[in-house]
Amino acid sequence: LHRLWDRGLLERETVPLGARVEETLYFYSVHPALAPFARERLTPEARAQAEEGFFRAMRWLAAMCWPMSEGGGVYANPVLALLASRTLPDLRRAAGMRGDAAGSLLRYHVGFLLRHFGDLEGAMELYRESLAILQALGDRQGRAATLHEMAGILALRGDPEGAMELYRESLAIWEALGDRQGQAATLAMMGQVLLAQGQALEGIRALRQALEILVGMGARADAEQVAGFLSQIRQALGAAIFDALWEAAGGGGEARALSPEEWIRESVRAARAGGPAREEWRALAEGMAGAASAPQELRALARVLLGILDGNFRPDLSELPEEWAGWVRQALAAP
Repeated sequence: LHRLWDRGLLERETVPLGARVEETLYFYSVHPALAPFARERLTPEARAQAEEGFFRAMRWLAAMCWPMSEGGGVYANPVLALLASRTLPDLRRAAGMRGDAAGSLLRYHVGFLLRHFGDLEGAMELYRESLAILQALGDRQGRAATLHEMAGILALRGDPEGAMELYRESLAIWEALGDRQGQAATLAMMGQVLLAQGQALEGIRALRQALEILVGMGARADAEQVAGFLSQIRQALGAAIFDALWEAAGGGGEARALSPEEWIRESVRAARAGGPAREEWRALAEGMAGAASAPQELRALARVLLGILDGNFRPDLSELPEEWAGWVRQALAAP
């Protein structure tokens, strides 16, 4: 290629990705005027060699772009991100060239890039192709990782049920393999989807399990990331409710400090008693009602309790889950 470029038969673009010469990419292309001539004279052997070299180059570039690669991939290197966006057509073409393990991995990496640049359908198509290859190869770890990525796309598309189905399938494979890192990653994503659906207890339970796995592994950076997200949830829900849910999530049963049922019961009691207790419970309900990132069902309950604490003992319960509405009726009917 270099000799042809020296003779003016190729165009070349140089892209330095680091200080070392090994980190410099050279993109060669035939001048458009010479393309027909080159196609006519390219022998089958030369074409096969060119395609193999093209596949290897694209596989290397896609692996460099992967966020878990050394250097942080496209998230850490703006030049690499720009390069990936420009070469997406070539990367997609290379991904479809082989149906073996290397082709599956390239599809996985290019699928990430397509998702990164907003082509969710293109990413899902490559993930499906990769999954079929992995199934034929019996690669369970690869299947679990691919299902995890496919679930993330469904979540972005607004299909939480479909996402949870694939996350559960991925989690089952990680557990069977004893892959603790994979389990933690999938549990963390499941927790976020559950919280977005308003399932606060189950969401916190999944995140707590992920955090415990990461701490046990000594994966400090990942553990800190999950802990930071949990801290945001605690701030959104309020300390009392979050701590109760956290305790319940750890025990796998009903909350022993402040479950929604206890929150309802104590708020009704405070509304009847008045005084400082009423003001404390009113402040809790008011804070939860105004927490934009809190689950919808908890915000609805907070609005109901806020009305009761303000003297409305015939609240509208239509926005509450039926079980919670029943607890409110019981609390209001109690002497």
